[in-house]
Amino acid sequence: TQDHAAAAIAATGVPVFAWKGETEEEYQWCIEQTITAFPEGKPFNLILDDGGDLTALVHDKYPQYLEDCRGISEETTTGVHHLYKMFRDGKLKVPAINVNDSVTKSKFDNYYGCRESLVDGIKRATDVMLAGKVAVVAGFG
Repeated sequence: TQDHAAAAIAATGVPVFAWKGETEEEYQWCIEQTITAFPEGKPFNLILDDGGDLTALVHDKYPQYLEDCRGISEETTTGVHHLYKMFRDGKLKVPAINVNDSVTKSKFDNYYGCRESLVDGIKRATDVMLAGKVAVVAGFG
């Protein structure tokens, strides 16, 4: 999370529950806050998830909110694996869409996004500029 971006979004009246450097406990608190953040306490009708954490929380701790939920979309491989497991175990209570494997995401986002995030991750982990370097990447993807 980039705090300045989160602050700009919050300034428009949109609830934001995230900040840079949050702990795992704080992260879980933030996810839980999103469930009840709607005006007048109205329940959500869709879950747009990125990793499956919100989906798991609602199914495990707040199943009553699934009564008005029309479905779930999941963007990540990890989240999709969780959805498939929930489905196999008979625990998935609403329809779900696997956005991760859509043609648009797999041909564009995964290709360009993963390529960019790999470079960014290496730069952040090593604190070394990559310009002019020769590198071999094995086992990626």
